[in-house]
Amino acid sequence: MVKKINTSKISLILNFVIASLINFRCSPVSVKTDYKNEKILIKDAISINIQGAKKNAPFPVSLRIKLFTELPLIDDYPVFSNSQFSVDGDIKDEKIKFDVNKGTYYGVLEINNNQYFPLIYSDIANINFKFGFTHSLTFLSKGEIKHFPEYKCKSSIIEGGFGREEILCPPLRIDENQKLNLTVKISDKSDFSERGTSAIWIAAIYVSLTSLTPAGIAVPIFMGPIAVERKIENNIVK
Repeated sequence: MVKKINTSKISLILNFVIASLINFRCSPVSVKTDYKNEKILIKDAISINIQGAKKNAPFPVSLRIKLFTELPLIDDYPVFSNSQFSVDGDIKDEKIKFDVNKGTYYGVLEINNNQYFPLIYSDIANINFKFGFTHSLTFLSKGEIKHFPEYKCKSSIIEGGFGREEILCPPLRIDENQKLNLTVKISDKSDFSERGTSAIWIAAIYVSLTSLTPAGIAVPIFMGPIAVERKIENNIVK
């Protein structure tokens, strides 16, 4: 009997590489809103302090925030094109603040300081937060999105993510008395990343097998054959 391949799990495994390749682009940070109710803006509702980012690095820190007033749909995962509040792009300042409409939100916040040295190596540094929901794998589908039932944030292993962690949190509540004040500190020490290196080569093999060409070699060419990683501490989960 031929064993079926869980293609949804393979796709999740490749998220690491795909997300990294996407971050080759450098663009100024942009903010977009699409509120469906009357605007009651809360000043400095989200404050982010990013410490330890590499100075004068080829690739600046990139920030991605996607917030919804309802649980996001699985068909919109992980692009989240229909969010009510969106931030996407590169940031140059260590501290950045955003005004957000009063409300309760589901969504993601991602900080990325990856550095790429084609034909040599990738230096990975990223941290991801999910607010109000979890995503789990299901066979031959995009997976399943469920409410996050707990009242405190916690670290969790991403399914199919080679041991990569994410921070799961309750829905994000924004009002005059409740704001998000996030501080992250990126380590200046890089250690060999077994999961990152494995992801590069599995992606290369997968691309070649599915295309029936040697095209997969482009992955280690662009990302380098090995990966190192800088840890990121945060003030939400110690």
